[in-house]
Amino acid sequence: MTRPVAPLLVLLTLAGVAGCRVSMSPVQNRLAPGEEPFAVFVATGEAGVGDLFAVRADGGTTFPITYTRVREMAPALSPAGTDIAFIREGVRDDVSSRRVVVMNLLNGAERVISTPGITPGAVAWSADATRLYIRAGGATLAAHAPPSDPSPRALSGAESRHADSAFAVLVGTPAFGQVIDCPEGGVCVELGDGERNLFSADGRGPTRWGSDSVGYFVGTSFFVRPLGPGRMRELRLTPPRLEPREMTYFPGPAGQGPQ
Repeated sequence: MTRPVAPLLVLLTLAGVAGCRVSMSPVQNRLAPGEEPFAVFVATGEAGVGDLFAVRADGGTTFPITYTRVREMAPALSPAGTDIAFIREGVRDDVSSRRVVVMNLLNGAERVISTPGITPGAVAWSADATRLYIRAGGATLAAHAPPSDPSPRALSGAESRHADSAFAVLVGTPAFGQVIDCPEGGVCVELGDGERNLFSADGRGPTRWGSDSVGYFVGTSFFVRPLGPGRMRELRLTPPRLEPREMTYFPGPAGQGPQ
């Protein structure tokens, strides 16, 4: 008797979860997720929309980790560096079709978190990686991270304010301020008392880079600059990618990636 061939893709439907797709890890033989520092960013892919690309923390070869023909955006690496959450449009150029996706970088499994009635715009992880925070307009939701049932729920009051820190690019230990895109252009450090200092006149899209540095784009280049004394360096992306943006960084298991 001929046995049926096991399917390559398994769709698993759970309450509050749109599905789980299993495939081969997109970083296999290229990166060791959770064991070495690396970054993921968005750039224009072959289909002319946003794809996710990965690069080691010291720069060099960039390679795609998504290959869809719809837009992907707002990536956020987990604190352990083994998962990445991001937003994907289910239908090209249809913002109402956006969903939060969590990809396991060790095995390529994807889980889609359904958020009925809202359009997600950003996603972040809790410090202990047990929750995902999803921002949609003025609302913030919390969902359990995979493999748990996500059960998204709206946050308010103190819970919502606590979640705000997960989206912020906080600097210092303990944090003394946050780095933002200045309203008038460039990158600024905003202190707790509301004071704002210019950090880069032509930078954009800041991200925390380890414990004491900030990374940001200038045009199609990406620079890492210490908050204190130290040398600014360029993270070279080879080959250059079209419209690079939205960098997210994992500093390594001990948080000691290249500065």
